[in-house]
Amino acid sequence: MGTWFIEFSYENFYNGRKGYMKNHTFFLLTALLTFSIMIIQVPEYAQGASPDAIENLISTSHTEDVPSQTTTIEMQWTVPTGYTGYYYTLFADASEYTQFTFDTDTSSNDGVNDVEDGADTYVHTGNDTSYYFFVAPVWMNEDFDEEYGPTASFGPIIIDTTPPTGSVTITPNPTTSANVTLELTTDDAVKMHVSNLAAGDGPEMDFETSIPWELDEGEGEKQFMFN
Repeated sequence: MGTWFIEFSYENFYNGRKGYMKNHTFFLLTALLTFSIMIIQVPEYAQGASPDAIENLISTSHTEDVPSQTTTIEMQWTVPTGYTGYYYTLFADASEYTQFTFDTDTSSNDGVNDVEDGADTYVHTGNDTSYYFFVAPVWMNEDFDEEYGPTASFGPIIIDTTPPTGSVTITPNPTTSANVTLELTTDDAVKMHVSNLAAGDGPEMDFETSIPWELDEGEGEKQFMFN
């Protein structure tokens, strides 16, 4: 609610006239009181110093830098105590932005959302994509200009709904040694498992096109799993 100011100004005018009539003294007093009232209403706005940086920015649907088949990205963050402004958010394709700062020049970019609470959601469609999420608190100052708090970010958020395909070549082949080189190709993989035992066994590692590998000992045909 706005604040009301009331200003008073006044002028007292006193005019006394003394006369004598039939041994009576009397005074004629005229008083003039004028006043003016000026009312000013100051509009309400989200005011105060810059709000705290956004805290506890998390995704309730995804883990940073871990591929997921979940196509709905859900983000949450803590709203600073007493903060009455709003937020600008952006789900950005990683091919466009990996860093972003909200300001007067960027707040009108395509895809920027205006939200009032500490949550936002994005539904992915189309091909596999990686995203970054950006959010900043925004409020209006007494001049009705937007001011911006620090921009927080989360990502990459990797949406991977299409299983990758690939192939592997052993070099040299045939070989007289258990130590070989695996030449790997894929159309979409970012992580992989390689094992002599079973698919999915062994540590997860970043995909590489060529890795040294040790086959099982002994003569004969050997197998390993690449996925």
